[in-house]
Amino acid sequence: MSAATPKTAPRKLPPDPSPYLSAKASEAPALEAELVADKSYTTIWDEKHLDDRNLVFSAISELLITEELESDRVFIPENLVKELERRKLMNMVLKVSAIIPRTGALPGDFAAKAKGSISSLASEPRHGVWSPKKAGTAPIDFAGLAYYLNPEDADYMREFITARSGGPIGWENSAKPVRPYLVRERAALERLALIGTLTTDEAARLAELKASKLGDAPPEEIDLAKLLKEYGSNEVRADDSFKGHVVEFGGVAGALERGTIGGITLAIGTGKAFEHPQVHCFFERTQTEKVKALNKGDRVRVRGKVDGLVMNVIIRYCELVE
Repeated sequence: MSAATPKTAPRKLPPDPSPYLSAKASEAPALEAELVADKSYTTIWDEKHLDDRNLVFSAISELLITEELESDRVFIPENLVKELERRKLMNMVLKVSAIIPRTGALPGDFAAKAKGSISSLASEPRHGVWSPKKAGTAPIDFAGLAYYLNPEDADYMREFITARSGGPIGWENSAKPVRPYLVRERAALERLALIGTLTTDEAARLAELKASKLGDAPPEEIDLAKLLKEYGSNEVRADDSFKGHVVEFGGVAGALERGTIGGITLAIGTGKAFEHPQVHCFFERTQTEKVKALNKGDRVRVRGKVDGLVMNVIIRYCELVE
């Protein structure tokens, strides 16, 4: 693809672990035969049905991303499911979802056709595998599927990371994923380092993620107003719900202070006058320059670990979310 993208000779990639339902792998051929016989499956490969195909690809990409080691639970965004149901495509997706946890792979016929289809889109913007978020429409993002089908192609992994970081779906919060490189940004960058050469920005981002005290799992997205209300009403109950959790939230920047033992603290609230309690975010030294650039009243988005109530809600190891 792009000649400007740094590349090196690929190293041997570790195999994915055995799927959750591997004991039922013998059922897969019959399931695949049902899939191939499905009329809607035949139809999506027609160029007149490209929109249908993109929706199906996006759903199957999510099946690969959200598959877990100890469960057959998967997740597809609700608005994508509704659009698939409206177009009578969901049953076909469910047939694929029954095969993946049995074999640990896509159905052979689907994989071959999907790889050819995705390859034909490579010269389009974003390699043709995702579209920016648009209100009122189902998300189109099958960058995960594109990389899965081309596991030694660094450009597809880069496109996947870009799509997850700024696209219509975002990073998934999967506890024990089969494919961490499709779920965790750090694991995705580490996979990229195996198949190509990291750019300066990618290497810096990977170093930042490795140094983070928040771990590798995606944070819980919470509503700041609800967090503050709960701690203002019942500290014990709030601790049970939030203390020790890594969370992400948006709010309004308040006072910025330098700590007595290093680091800086930023007060964050909802923007209401005389609000109490507020959140007090304790930032690591590595975040200092980013936080110093903020002004009171700026909208901010932060992640960190909740450490209970001491006059205000304390959140440690904070990082600004860009």
